[in-house]
Amino acid sequence: MTTPDLVSVVEAIEESVNTHGHRAEEIDVLRRVFDSVLNGAEAVGFDLNTERNWLNLIARKGSA
Repeated sequence: MTTPDLVSVVEAIEESVNTHGHRAEEIDVLRRVFDSVLNGAEAVGFDLNTERNWLNLIARKGSA
């Protein structure tokens, strides 16, 4: 199933964003992994609009 894969990547991104001294390169790689999983799932017919918004929510929390 796709959503557990995405949840794992989101958790890793959140951990990187919330960790003091996070590395932008690591976050960028995780974002690309997330996007790849989304694109693959959408290519076979899954509707993942909600999941696509998760990164926006993380970005807002990280900048707060």
